[in-house]
Amino acid sequence: VHVSLGGQIHAYERTYPVNTNGTFVDLASVSVNEEDGVDVYSNPTATTHLVLGTGGAGHLGEDWPDPEWSAKNYEEYGYARIMFTNSSAMKMEFVANGNEDDIGDGPIVRDALWIVKD
Repeated sequence: VHVSLGGQIHAYERTYPVNTNGTFVDLASVSVNEEDGVDVYSNPTATTHLVLGTGGAGHLGEDWPDPEWSAKNYEEYGYARIMFTNSSAMKMEFVANGNEDDIGDGPIVRDALWIVKD
């Protein structure tokens, strides 16, 4: 499994590729696209977990932990856009659309990721 989607917790989180018990984080597959600053996971050897429970954002009321396998996390309303550009590439965007002052008049992409397999 290359990507796991979940939504129980009321927040957004993206992990680095990580094995089930968190003892191995595949940082060797992680790079940043210099053109747009978006993370790229190339041929990851472990699963990337996406927590997309932002429909109930704001219910946690506590500090968010920051383990080594966590790439990004936000506790705000939003949704994910997932695009498969071909049989070996996926782009995911977390779009915030709610409770932050810097949203302004519309949604904003808070996080983006490419997962590419050869």
